Amino acid sequence: MAICSKCNKDVAEGIKFCADCGAPVGDAAAGTAANAGAAAAPAAAYVPDKADAEANKLMGILSYLLFFIPLITGDHKKSPFVRFHVNQGTVLFLTNLIWAVCSGVLGIVLGIIKLGFIAILFPLVNIALFVLVIMGILAVLKGEAKELPVIGKFTIIK
Repeated sequence: MAICSKCNKDVAEGIKFCADCGAPVGDAAAGTAANAGAAAAPAAAYVPDKADAEANKLMGILSYLLFFIPLITGDHKKSPFVRFHVNQGTVLFLTNLIWAVCSGVLGIVLGIIKLGFIAILFPLVNIALFVLVIMGILAVLKGEAKELPVIGKFTIIK
């Protein structure tokens, strides 16, 4: 039995990537470490099991709409596919929450100062956040585990 160097979970022999976090294990980890100095070496991405992705599409979609549902039901512990998308949905929710607070404060300040040109920024960011939700749902429907642009690298749910 091998142990994942990223999340310290037990991994069966012969498995190249950790089912919990997607990190390379064993020979794959050694190959990744050897290529760490290479300029264009891509990071090992989590590749979902097709059966897991197909069986958990509903929870994957809910991860972007009501991220807490898969957390409450515990499906994020049963499926690496759901865990990945719950993490992405949670990061997206927190980003949206932070933006809502910041835009509220900025809206009050800008309302007092009357800088109208910056008001264009508010709907553009809201549209961008909505596009990220659509991108996440499309990835679930395709059975993929694509990180969202800009915010997808953050990990909250392990």
